[in-house]
Amino acid sequence: MVVNIFERVKPMQKVKFSACLLIVLTILFFQVGTADAAPPQQEDAPITGTVQNVVVETDTNNVSTVLVTWLVNGETQTVRLSVDTAAYLTLILVDENGYPILDASGHPTADTTWAGWDIEMDPGMFIPDPVQPPTPPAEEEPQHPIGAKIAEFFSTLFNSVDYDVVMGSHTDGFGFGVITQALWMTEKLDGDATIFQTILDAKKSHDYSMVVLPDGSIPQNWGQLKKALLQGEDDSTLGDVVTNGNGHETAPGQGKGKDDDAERLKDKPEIAPGQTKDKDKDNGSVTAPGQNKDKDKDNNGTPKNPPGQDKDKNKDKEKDNNGNGKTK
Repeated sequence: MVVNIFERVKPMQKVKFSACLLIVLTILFFQVGTADAAPPQQEDAPITGTVQNVVVETDTNNVSTVLVTWLVNGETQTVRLSVDTAAYLTLILVDENGYPILDASGHPTADTTWAGWDIEMDPGMFIPDPVQPPTPPAEEEPQHPIGAKIAEFFSTLFNSVDYDVVMGSHTDGFGFGVITQALWMTEKLDGDATIFQTILDAKKSHDYSMVVLPDGSIPQNWGQLKKALLQGEDDSTLGDVVTNGNGHETAPGQGKGKDDDAERLKDKPEIAPGQTKDKDKDNGSVTAPGQNKDKDKDNNGTPKNPPGQDKDKNKDKEKDNNGNGKTK
């Protein structure tokens, strides 16, 4: 009986092929697993760059750090180093022992000779920039109470006249009383901040040629201007504005009329010296100085006792019925 050897070999070849395939797959599996398990490349690998500038910076707490500007891969970067690190890299001047050389202020000195040279630094050497504290908001300057009152009062009349305009005029030397009158005059002329300033300039220079009244005339002085525009009313004064200054419009002549302003007192009638009122005056007449009424006058106004002959209740003489003196 003849046996075909090839028929016996085929099963063995199949086994070998399967075994080889299994070995190959196993090797590939371990290679992929090894690649996945490989550690990532270190991020703190040293960086090489060309130094552009070295500067020592000192903050408000007198703490110094070193800023290094360098060129890395065509990109300019600035990193911050501690003084000790900069001394280790000799980016600052050091003595023979490697300690920083301090200047007269006690701060290290940058070694500017590094400019143009390459240096290798570990990113772990870099320190973050200090956090700057937030800038506190600026405190508002307290407003002048009178200036604020004037600005508030006239805010309903002029959009262009505010607290800064009022205080600017006051800084230029104008009193609040004059400023108030000038604002009322501006209102009478249907003016604005420009007219207001023109009136004040005329007051200061005594040149009123730029101030034209509604009738086309030009005043010659402040008194004429005030009389023409304010009609001689006293309620356009600073005192009335302060009194009524609640942001409501009060036209001249319609204020409370308090005597708060010194100018109002000028027109107030005064009693001449030595002519004070006498509650006991007759028929409304005023007694002249040195002529006060005497309660001992008779009905005709004649003194009962002439001067030097006053009646003395304690005198030692008595008169008899005939008018002769009688001695006790």
